[in-house]
Amino acid sequence: MMEKEILNIFESKADEAFDEMFDSLQALLRPHLSIMKLTFDNGKLRLTAEDELNPVCIDVYSAFKQIVGRCGALVGAAGKTAQRTVIINELVLAKNDGVDITPAVANNVCKSLLGRGCSKKVLAEHFSQKNRTAADKSLCFSDKKQKERLEKVTTGLDDQVKTLKGAIRIIRLNKSLNFVSRWSGDISLRSDK
Repeated sequence: MMEKEILNIFESKADEAFDEMFDSLQALLRPHLSIMKLTFDNGKLRLTAEDELNPVCIDVYSAFKQIVGRCGALVGAAGKTAQRTVIINELVLAKNDGVDITPAVANNVCKSLLGRGCSKKVLAEHFSQKNRTAADKSLCFSDKKQKERLEKVTTGLDDQVKTLKGAIRIIRLNKSLNFVSRWSGDISLRSDK
């Protein structure tokens, strides 16, 4: 899968998350626009209330945090999946080119590039070899040439992942701006109507 396809999938998941957030916030806030207001401050959503101690406002604010948090979690998970997909794809190409990539090697690469490992199920799906046990260590751990080839792949991947993260940040920002524009344009959601 090419990086453009991976970004398209990420963007689609981000659209779904922001649409869900929009619909959920609309349903939550529409009945309370007389006492609560949604604003945007430095790219962040802020919910303010006339009377912050009003039990209705407290309940609405709690639900607001859950809705916004869910959107962030969905978009974050889609971004992590995109990064993992780029790494797995490149490691599969390296494996097909003769680099001895095992699930353990792939997990180490993920940890070094992403700061966390990868699903063992996903790694096994792509890198397990029939009749190979954990005792059959990858040559990437012991053979100088294999280590060098893996290092070259990892260096290239580091650049790809950084580029992908930048593209993901831009998409997230655009989705946030689109959300603000959409919310601001919906006359039924404005408290000043």
